[in-house]
Amino acid sequence: MSTAWPRYSAAACRDLMPREMIEAYAILKKAAANANHAGNRLDIKAHELIVDVCDEILSGLHHDMFPLHVWMTGSGPMVSRPWV
Repeated sequence: MSTAWPRYSAAACRDLMPREMIEAYAILKKAAANANHAGNRLDIKAHELIVDVCDEILSGLHHDMFPLHVWMTGSGPMVSRPWV
């Protein structure tokens, strides 16, 4: 737990990143996987895995896996995962 965590109010804990942002990242990562695969920079196994997971995210299957709060996005740890 961060030492700053107790300083945030309970109300701020409900300010989650909009689902549209998570979906936008899934679209971006899927497009990057497609482009990298087409350019022979990503093998078929990794390509299929990334595309499948992005499709699952876009279908709403993993909404509970992104508990990112809008005021915690400075360093990007939850959205800058090296998927591609």
